Amino acid sequence: MEGSEALSTIAEVSLGLAGFTGIAALLGRVSHDPLLRMRLSALLLMTFGPLLMCLLPFILTAFGLRDIRVWFVGNCVLAPTASPPYSSSHPGLGDYA
Repeated sequence: MEGSEALSTIAEVSLGLAGFTGIAALLGRVSHDPLLRMRLSALLLMTFGPLLMCLLPFILTAFGLRDIRVWFVGNCVLAPTASPPYSSSHPGLGDYA
């Protein structure tokens, strides 16, 4: 499997998870529980993040960047997002951490 095929497969899985999240939110009971809302938003964030990172090399290559620049920009985008989102200092968790 080539790198581009692997990235396309991961992007497809991410879209599938995002669709599952939408169905789960639609069929689930309506709740104003902030913990449930945080879990659904975290699930969506964790699916759209990999989707963006999988499609980013294709987008950058379409703009004519060379491979070394694509790696550099990809690493610069990925580095700030590599910290775990569920740390106790995360502002969205509040008392749930």
